[in-house]
Amino acid sequence: MLVLFSACSKPKQLGNELKDNLEQSQFSIEHGDKIISNRSVFTKLIGEDSLLYYEYTDRAFYIFDLKSRVLNDFLKFEIDGPNSMEEQVLSFDKVGDQYAILSSNYISFSDKNGQILKRKRVNQFLNNMDDPTISKTTSFKVINENQLYLSQSPRAVIAPFKYSEASLTPIFAIYHVNEDSIEHLPIYSPEETLINDETRGFYSSISQHFFILNNNCIVFNFQFSPSIYRYSLKSKQLTQFDGKTTRFPEATEPFPANKYRDPAYLVKHLVQNGTRFSNIEYDAENDIYIRYASKKTFSEELKKSNYELYLQVFDSDFNNIIEQEVLKPGKPEVYLSNGFIYMIGASSAYTEEDATKFTKFDLRQIK
Repeated sequence: MLVLFSACSKPKQLGNELKDNLEQSQFSIEHGDKIISNRSVFTKLIGEDSLLYYEYTDRAFYIFDLKSRVLNDFLKFEIDGPNSMEEQVLSFDKVGDQYAILSSNYISFSDKNGQILKRKRVNQFLNNMDDPTISKTTSFKVINENQLYLSQSPRAVIAPFKYSEASLTPIFAIYHVNEDSIEHLPIYSPEETLINDETRGFYSSISQHFFILNNNCIVFNFQFSPSIYRYSLKSKQLTQFDGKTTRFPEATEPFPANKYRDPAYLVKHLVQNGTRFSNIEYDAENDIYIRYASKKTFSEELKKSNYELYLQVFDSDFNNIIEQEVLKPGKPEVYLSNGFIYMIGASSAYTEEDATKFTKFDLRQIK
C-alpha cells in the first residue's frame, strides 16, 4: 500500500479575525431521580444536542439533552438473558428502525424496547490470543441499513510479536448486515504502530485508532501519535499528515518489548506518563477538524502526576490553527453539535453526585 507523507505548511487563515482561543463556559445537567455514576466509558453524540450515555451498572442508555439541559431515559437492557447487554459498550448508532450496539464481544441489533433481534460475535481474541493476525473490532460507522464500516485493532499492534503476516492484517472492514459477511479493506497498520518491529516496543491498549467518514475518505488517527491519516475510498491512496504542534511534537514513548509481562511497569507507564490524542471530528460549516491532546508527567520528587489537556483545531489540510488549554478537567472525547464542542467533566472536583458537569467551547467565532 502506497503511503504519501504531507508535512504541515503555513496555516490557512479562516476569515478575517481568527482568535487564538475559543470561549469556554461551564454548565450542569441534574440527574433527577436517575442514578448516574459519572463513570461511564461510553458516551456519544447522536442527533443534534443529544448526548447518549451508557450506565453500565444497570445496562441503561440515557440521553443528556444539551439544549434544554435535562436527562431523559432512552433504552434499557437486561444484565443476563437473551436481551442482555455486556458491561462495556464501544459504539452505538441507529440502523434503519433498529439500534446497532458494539460491545466487548458482539454487535447486537435491538428494537426501541431493548429486545435483541440479532447478535454477531466480532471479538476474535477469545481463546485465540497467540495468533498475531487476529483483530478486535473497536468501533463502527453506518453507511446504510445493510453496511457498517468497522475499525479493527490487530493483536500484533497491542502486544509484541515477531514479524509475521500480521502486518497485512486490515484495520478496516465493511460488515454486510443482511448477508452476515465481512469484507476487508486494503488499509493496514502504519509503520509507527511498530507492527513490523517488536524490538522497538509496543503500544498496548493505546494503539486503538479512531475514524470518521468525510468526503469519500476515511480519516483516522491513533491514541499514541499526533499523526493523522486520510484514505481515499476512490483512489485507494493513503496520505499521512504529521499532526504535530508546538506542545505535542511527537508520539508517546512505547512500552519496551521486554516489559510485556511486567504488569507493575505497564500500569505505571500508562497511569503516570505519556501523551494521548482523542478522536477527531469534522465541522462542515467551518471546514475544520477537532481533537484533544493530553500530556501527563510524573514528578518523582513530589510523587504526583501533572496533567495538561488541550483542544486542537486543524484546517482542511490538517494544519494546526488553534491549540488552547482546557481550563476544567474533562473526558477527552469530541462531541460537536450546532457550533459548539461539548466536554463531560472529570475528576471528583468537577463532578457531582446528582448532576453531570459540562464544558462548552463556542465555534461560532470562527468565520
